[in-house]
Amino acid sequence: MVSAGSRLAGGKCDAYPSVNTEGWVVLNFMVDASGKPFEVAVTQSTGSKQLESVATRTLERTTFEPGTVNGKPIESTLVMKFKFANGPSTGPQPDFIKAYKLLQEAIKSGDRAAADAALKELTISNPYEDAYFGVATFSYAVKWGTRAEQLAGLKRAIANETVAYYLPAALFRTVLLTCFRLELQDREYAEAITIWKILQKAGLDAKTAASLKPVVDQLEKIRSDNNAYEVTGAISETSWYLLLFKRHFRAVISEGHISEVKLRCDTRFLHFAFDPTLQYEVSSKDGECFLELDGAPGTQFKLIQF
Repeated sequence: MVSAGSRLAGGKCDAYPSVNTEGWVVLNFMVDASGKPFEVAVTQSTGSKQLESVATRTLERTTFEPGTVNGKPIESTLVMKFKFANGPSTGPQPDFIKAYKLLQEAIKSGDRAAADAALKELTISNPYEDAYFGVATFSYAVKWGTRAEQLAGLKRAIANETVAYYLPAALFRTVLLTCFRLELQDREYAEAITIWKILQKAGLDAKTAASLKPVVDQLEKIRSDNNAYEVTGAISETSWYLLLFKRHFRAVISEGHISEVKLRCDTRFLHFAFDPTLQYEVSSKDGECFLELDGAPGTQFKLIQF
């Protein structure tokens, strides 16, 4: 019997001496058999390097209850979200709401110059505004950007929440549903399954749920069949992340260089130098694995899962 901490744990830091802004940070990390965290990675945030640093330092000083197998402590993986606030938040401020409405009107009318000007006026002061900024950047990318930019905006709007916290419930459901459909197009199947589970709790109407259920069932078939599929990847800074959907994978580089492969799995951490001639297998005993590929910024590749 395997017992380990939840894959999504909530951590909140409402006050910190060196923090003068609001936001949130999501950390993916391993916990060793003694309960100490290691291999901490920032996988999502509102963009403040200061908050990312504070969250990482705070986590590294924390001790957790380790996962166990038949009562014996083991390595295990966790995800934790840190929320930073300077006091009670009251939602988007009037100046932000005004600029947001101007931006959406400019996008709707196809006036890119006006949209760009409105974007510059969207000064973010709290996580509620950051979520709406995600919605705004999604809308902008639908008109003038890429699908990757659309998906990034939606994920920022969701803010790694499982309930409607920063957005109204109806808008939160719409964002989730759109994100689910884009993840299907990008073949981010494990992430799509996660969004589906959140949608079921978010009050998805029966008709929409019934129309999506066959799609989810097909995803589960893909997870266990022997057919291969590929996901397009790009390293923007130093790392690229993906929740693996199948047990075998390999990467084919079209430009750049991948140096290292890291796997944060439910029951252990694996890392090794990347070899483009090899294909890799993850044992079912390892549970779900979060893949990290480290390499040169700008590296382009295809991740093939089979």
